[in-house]
Amino acid sequence: KSSRVFTPLRPAQQESSMEPELMKLYQQIQTQKDAQPCRAEARGAFRFAELFAGIGGFRLALERLGGECVFASELHPTARAIYLENWPSA
Repeated sequence: KSSRVFTPLRPAQQESSMEPELMKLYQQIQTQKDAQPCRAEARGAFRFAELFAGIGGFRLALERLGGECVFASELHPTARAIYLENWPSA
């Protein structure tokens, strides 16, 4: 047995440690949203649910492949706010 004890971060510590990384991803998504999509017609349309959505990077990729997001879920309040800013209709 290990004598090490795992001490989880308090929510405020998690947010402050994740904030810079989330902002970096947010800026990357903003620059990618206007880029040309992939050839979706060759791949066919599909629907997907985005669990643990973060700020929507996976959604960006799947929509470029012709997918349609029908559900998204994110628990982290900062990530959820940025997600809703990126996709207001979510």
